[in-house]
Amino acid sequence: MKMLWYGDALSFKRRGIAMTGMVYRHEPMGALPVGHYSLMNLENLNIREEESNNYDLMLHIYPSKGMDYAVLTDEERRILDDVIKKFKDYKAKDIIEYMHGETAYTKTKAGEMIPFSLAKDIREF
Repeated sequence: MKMLWYGDALSFKRRGIAMTGMVYRHEPMGALPVGHYSLMNLENLNIREEESNNYDLMLHIYPSKGMDYAVLTDEERRILDDVIKKFKDYKAKDIIEYMHGETAYTKTKAGEMIPFSLAKDIREF
């Protein structure tokens, strides 16, 4: 979920528009899309429920085989590639800690929506 937020935030920072159109809320583990449980019911998602050292259970989304990414522009692919490159070696706990240092997180309170205007201040990759 944090990777989704970073994809949208980086897109907003670079292009002035998020990719997904989702709205994110300030939650203890970082930005979380409103209605995130509904996302888990989408077809063709490769989702695994995994135990974590710091949290009970976490849902992780992995790449799905045979997906058609042609709907993405070259610029959108570059943004997603930059997010993947930045966080590829991070564990969930590390991404959560990193997000907790973002202005978009520190300037909002628990339960509040995170405005994309604050995404312009995300740290450079």
